[in-house]
Amino acid sequence: QLGFSFYESVIIRCFGDNIFILKLLNIFYSTGTVIFIYLIGAKVFNELAGRMAAFLYAFYIPNILYSSVLTNQHLATFLFYAAFYLIIKRFAHNKFSWLYIGLLLSLGNLMRPLGPIIIVAVFIYFILQILQPYIKTKDAAELKARRKKIGKNLVGILATFFIANALINYSFVASGISKYPLSNRDPLWKFVIGFNYETSGSYSSEDASRFMGMPIGEKRAEAEKEVIKERVADKEQLLDLFHIKFLNMWGGTDASTFWSISLTPQEDVPFNKEKLISAAQSYERIIYVSTTILSIIGLICLFLRKQDKYPYTLFLLLIVGYVLIHLLIEIQTRYRFFIFPSFMLLEGFGISVILFYLIARFTKNKPQTKYEEIN
Repeated sequence: QLGFSFYESVIIRCFGDNIFILKLLNIFYSTGTVIFIYLIGAKVFNELAGRMAAFLYAFYIPNILYSSVLTNQHLATFLFYAAFYLIIKRFAHNKFSWLYIGLLLSLGNLMRPLGPIIIVAVFIYFILQILQPYIKTKDAAELKARRKKIGKNLVGILATFFIANALINYSFVASGISKYPLSNRDPLWKFVIGFNYETSGSYSSEDASRFMGMPIGEKRAEAEKEVIKERVADKEQLLDLFHIKFLNMWGGTDASTFWSISLTPQEDVPFNKEKLISAAQSYERIIYVSTTILSIIGLICLFLRKQDKYPYTLFLLLIVGYVLIHLLIEIQTRYRFFIFPSFMLLEGFGISVILFYLIARFTKNKPQTKYEEIN
């Protein structure tokens, strides 16, 4: 968390110690994410899909409530989706896009360490782009040149990401801000919690009291490895744990009301807290369930379409990777924040498919304008 703490300290030094500016910046970052959702949706699917995805995300209740919480998720999500937009829109048209993408991913990882998952998804996406046959391109030389350009962009992104991370680490250590590089010095801890059957993979105060008093090092790592081995030994119980974690992580009520309302003093809330929490949770459930259903519809339509390009693959890879990693590590519903824009993109496409079908059905005509076409 040191990267985000450093960012907050810079803001406080520049604007004073009133936390209002930090909350205001959260709103700006969140609004920026909405814009990138629109741009990505319009590019990957169609104009209507982009507009619907952005509109619905703007009114998604956790996105609103978390704006008052000093969490690193707003800035990190903004930076990551800015990078995703450049990957989708610009990497083949601007010779320096790889540099901007790598820097955005590195800064996003500095704010919230999701870099490993994202880098794997980006790597696989570019490899798929290289291997893609591009049926419409019959010129072998043109195809070879495109693949070479994609490969160079991938190498540039990875090099920029890792070099930027190394430079940031060096500057933090050299300046005395930190004694250690900005990496997870106890990576096994998340797996210790994630494999805890008693807490269904959520935070365990018992595990915390057992390990947090031990200094970080080889002895603590060995103790954590032993606990992990014990917890994965029973394969039947492990499969049951995966099932429970999946249901809790992707079906549970979002924790935004807890962090933004429950922890707020009653005098700072203009309404009855219990009623406000209940209304917010009900609204969140409606949006979440409808998003899930419409995303599935959009995904099915994508699989049924005849196509030779798959720009949405990046977001499918992110979703799959994010779901799989949370079968292994600690889960909290607030961790869904980063990946939800990807679900919204699929939802926007699902809505556009339904609307275009209804238009064609009731007007007995195919869509006539480019905004009505499903590219």
